[in-house]
Amino acid sequence: MHALVREIWRNAVSGTARTGTVFLIAAVLLLATLGAELSGVRGILDRAAEFRDSGATTLVIAAPGAIDGQACDVIAELPGVIAAGARRKAAEPLLARALPGAPIANFEVTSGFLRVLEPSRGLGRGQTHGVFLAESAAGPLGLSPGKWMDTDSGMILVRDVFRYPADGRRGEMEYSGLSVSAATGRFDECWATAWPVQPELSSMLYTSVLPRIASAGEPPRVEQLNSRLGAESPAPELFDQRITRWAWAVALIGAAGISWFLIRLRRVELAAALHARVTRRDLRMILLGETILWTIPLALIGMATTSGWAGLSSVEPAIALLLGGRIVCALVFGAFVGVLAAFASIRERHLYRYFAER
Repeated sequence: MHALVREIWRNAVSGTARTGTVFLIAAVLLLATLGAELSGVRGILDRAAEFRDSGATTLVIAAPGAIDGQACDVIAELPGVIAAGARRKAAEPLLARALPGAPIANFEVTSGFLRVLEPSRGLGRGQTHGVFLAESAAGPLGLSPGKWMDTDSGMILVRDVFRYPADGRRGEMEYSGLSVSAATGRFDECWATAWPVQPELSSMLYTSVLPRIASAGEPPRVEQLNSRLGAESPAPELFDQRITRWAWAVALIGAAGISWFLIRLRRVELAAALHARVTRRDLRMILLGETILWTIPLALIGMATTSGWAGLSSVEPAIALLLGGRIVCALVFGAFVGVLAAFASIRERHLYRYFAER
């Protein structure tokens, strides 16, 4: 074994194994396939994030005066549901003395409703007093979190400011203020956000409706908060149909081809070694050892590139490592398959023919 290791090292250092050349060629192949796959998946994930952040995953059930606030908040505890909360319109709008001609729509909401608006920020956690203003209402008044708003009913603390862009969502919240109310009592609407999209969310929302009260008025209806991007995210279909899903196959075939060509270039040397009574087993071990010398660094580079890309793009590391690892494994496997297949095709009796074809 020591003699085999010494031979492997000598072949690599002397250039006989062409380790440096094959490493560079395979590195280009690896980085190209990794780049194509990871970039394509990132684009799909960006589409999914756009769908989620637009409010398309939020469903609203409207039943004026017939929504149980506690039952609505409890929906947030169901699997797949990020946040849920109830809303009702206050009796009077907010009238800021600085802009008396522009009344601010005023809503009373449960604490869970604030997390529906901006779940990533944890808006309103542990905060139950003051008013939460939409950006479009706070901006003209020069208000920010912690400041006081002078209204016709007195000074009100601006607890926080939330985003509600005009991107296709229902418009009544664009210029509004929210006051947190106890979940007891009746509300007009229940909002719930789920991600990934839960087909059962619509039926879950009906559990917040008080049936006896709802039966006296219009039947409850469920709507999508923002239907501009459609009812379902296009990400799953785009992911299944992406061209780069075959990047691992390109890496495998390409690596096998590189290894095959490399070994076939050395057919005179290998056939001569067989003629000199070197066993096929020993030669096979030497060739596999030489292959290890360039595939291990490639695998490390591939996984480091994948990890770095995941960190820079804020993609779930498990997803990135799964996609990148599949390509890396395919390339390494292809390299060994190519070596073994090419060596199996070399025969000692063809030595003179190989020499003549040089």
